[in-house]
Amino acid sequence: MDDVQSTTMDRVKLFCFFALFCVLTLLLPYATFSEVSQVSTALGEHVLAFRERSFSPSLVLATPVFAVLTYLLWLRATHTQVSDRLLSGWFKLCGVTLVLMLIATPIYTYLIEHHISAQGYTLCSAYGRGTIGSADIWVANESHCIKEGFPVRNELVDWLSQQPSDTSAQQVKQKLAELLEADSKR
Repeated sequence: MDDVQSTTMDRVKLFCFFALFCVLTLLLPYATFSEVSQVSTALGEHVLAFRERSFSPSLVLATPVFAVLTYLLWLRATHTQVSDRLLSGWFKLCGVTLVLMLIATPIYTYLIEHHISAQGYTLCSAYGRGTIGSADIWVANESHCIKEGFPVRNELVDWLSQQPSDTSAQQVKQKLAELLEADSKR
């Protein structure tokens, strides 16, 4: 009885992993498209501030790895024999993908950051990188990058992205003061 229950639990776990990796396989291309289109839209609309994640688009390179892993999990869950050749191919695919990501990520980061700065934007280090993996924040005018704005950077960037391009530094400072006051009352 315990063997049957154990086998059933193993199959349930495998199907859960299968579902997880199936979702990841489908989400990686969407995340890449979403990030690239968000940056393109922000540049096209000349917003005052926007977020950009340089690493996200390179994740599309991991899609084949997750697709093959999903297939391997399906084979394992349905008790189909997995050939050594298929496993060996998957490990090679993982290695090639890792190398491609290590090469493509810095190249993409350099190209996108160069393109954004050529459009007149400045990387605002006062607002960015609150945690590892968080987005870089770009501003159209360096006077909109205020060091004291770090605690409320998300609200401030959201507000800036909705403002007209003639918003002055004084208006930004007033909004920052409002946001900091509201933040201190929480």
